[in-house]
Amino acid sequence: MSDDPAERITSAEDDATRRSIRDRKQERRRFPRFPFNADVEVVEVQSGTRIKGRVSDLSLGGCYVDTLSPLLVSTAVQIRITRGAHSFDAQAKVTNMKFGVGMGLAFVAAQAEQKQVLGNWIAELGGKLPTEPPRSAGEGTKDKVGGEIPNVISALILALMRKGVLTEAEGQDMMRKLRH
Repeated sequence: MSDDPAERITSAEDDATRRSIRDRKQERRRFPRFPFNADVEVVEVQSGTRIKGRVSDLSLGGCYVDTLSPLLVSTAVQIRITRGAHSFDAQAKVTNMKFGVGMGLAFVAAQAEQKQVLGNWIAELGGKLPTEPPRSAGEGTKDKVGGEIPNVISALILALMRKGVLTEAEGQDMMRKLRH
């Protein structure tokens, strides 16, 4: 590390900026995510390009799609998630992506019966459906034990499932224990 105080200040400011960006991203997530394994077809609205992949996690607000060919951030898509005999169709938007890995999608609109399918899946995964509107990102504060640590552990479990270290059943069991 340099002895130049200006470099240390810049480095500290960069770290603070990175923490601020990370915290804002975490605060945007309104619904808990659950490990979920299902086939998915994503259709880019503008071009009609079809991409097949696997959903690896799911929430009431969106999902993560494992695919080698993710679409660019802000792309409008139509999504169909199929698990067993049930399918969920919705309009969505790409919120993040990593080439060769996958993309995060936020659900934008869905018919009432489609929302029911999604709600049933979340309930099966041990999630609780909201009884009141979610609080805005600015309301309340997260304490380290009640908020941040379970989020980190959840992310770790999901990463281990994506890499095949944990089976879906093992991951879901761990997530269930984490919530209780």
